[in-house]
Amino acid sequence: MSAASEPAARISGPSVAAAIIVVGAALAGLFAWRTPAWQAPDEPAHANYIVQVVLRAPAWPVMEPGDWDPLQLERLQRFPDLRYGQHHDRAGLTYEDHQPPLYYALMAPPFLGWRNGDALRCRYHWGLDLDLLSCDTLVALGVRWLSILLLMLTLILTVRAVGTMLPTRVAVGHAATAFIAFLPMYAYMSAVVNNDALANLVMAIALLAAVRRLAGRTTRRRYVVWVGLIWGMALLTKLTVYPVILPLAAAEFLRTRRDGAPIRDAVAPALRSVGLGLLIAAPWFIRNMFVYGITDPFGLAAHDRVVVGQPRTADWIAEHGWGGYLERAVVFTFDSFWGVFGWMAAFMDRRIYIVLALASVIMTIGFAGYVWRAWRASRAGRGDHIDHIDDVDGGGTDVGPLQRDVLVVFGLVVATTVGGYVWYNLTFVQHQGRYLFPALIPIATAAMLGIREWARWLAKAVRRPAWAEGIAAAGMAAFDAGLLATSVWALVHVIPTLWPGQ
Repeated sequence: MSAASEPAARISGPSVAAAIIVVGAALAGLFAWRTPAWQAPDEPAHANYIVQVVLRAPAWPVMEPGDWDPLQLERLQRFPDLRYGQHHDRAGLTYEDHQPPLYYALMAPPFLGWRNGDALRCRYHWGLDLDLLSCDTLVALGVRWLSILLLMLTLILTVRAVGTMLPTRVAVGHAATAFIAFLPMYAYMSAVVNNDALANLVMAIALLAAVRRLAGRTTRRRYVVWVGLIWGMALLTKLTVYPVILPLAAAEFLRTRRDGAPIRDAVAPALRSVGLGLLIAAPWFIRNMFVYGITDPFGLAAHDRVVVGQPRTADWIAEHGWGGYLERAVVFTFDSFWGVFGWMAAFMDRRIYIVLALASVIMTIGFAGYVWRAWRASRAGRGDHIDHIDDVDGGGTDVGPLQRDVLVVFGLVVATTVGGYVWYNLTFVQHQGRYLFPALIPIATAAMLGIREWARWLAKAVRRPAWAEGIAAAGMAAFDAGLLATSVWALVHVIPTLWPGQ
């Protein structure tokens, strides 16, 4: 890079990132505005949790019989404009009451001023005619907009994490961030009432901390505190991000090894981080053991006892066989990762999923090529700078020790996320691709590295190594533009079908 181009790069990089974040937030805002209240997975139960916190503060909801009402849930899905749950503290859809408290604690304060006895005093707020809009609906709509702030923070951290991993490949960080921002299902789920938004933000914080530690930008002492705080947040957010401690600890072990110190030197810091996280979450777990029993600190057993009638894996297999179960697991997980809206019943055009499947195969092959190149560089012992025959595009550090260590951490995130997903589906039939979103930063990064690797291969094939970066940028931009167009298509053609009478 020439000296004249360096200031332009410093300006253009943040500008591109800011534009992606703004467009992503606007896209989520459109989903929040256009999606009818309650027409998202478990949104009524998550909203009721917040309303209970508002009405009962400082007490917290308790999972108990009657919280799960499949008939009421079916009516709500069939009639989106039906008002429900007028007595949230005694009845209603409250089957998420076992969830950790952090998301609901963050969402509740803006509505605490509306508490008046056992009712929400929100008439005439915001100049709305609340004779036509129930108070619980108003809370839900408000929380949707607050959740979009969590999305924006997640995108900011994504840019920084991937940028720290690949400091000489800024375009990859921007493209990975755009992948996440424009992914239809992610934009949709980030715009409804659901603790997934905070879980994804916690994972983004964790990955940025891990990458910074691997890059040597954080000292061990500071990292120990950060890991403890992050894991404490995870324990208070959602079960899907509990395993984040494993990749966080792995980052410390990998950094210790790269510094030439004995691996055992990383054991004590890792244990201190674990202890700090457990100390932060201990009051919640102790409370659960008092409420649900000493053997149920997570409230999961209480949840399983209440949600009688929810589809169970054993029953599904008995009815449809292993073949039918596995086919549904693969196809439905794939479709709902990209976009299945409402209560997992509003699909996009089948041709869109076919194109996305083809793109996924292509990007996976490309990423495998990147991993192979990184492994070869490791075997050759070249260090941080890869300037030889494998680096046809001229440059730098895209397969050095830092990148290889980050790949290990990212791989652990994917492995633990998929493992948790499989474990959950051993009991309940929940083939929802959104449960893979805690691993979305590694997935998006891998996808963009896959496109970039294809660009390298093409540039090498036509004997124009200097073209590689331009081809890669065009390919990544084209894919992200396609995702954005798909999201807009879903807003125009799929979301309206969720409204009554459609």
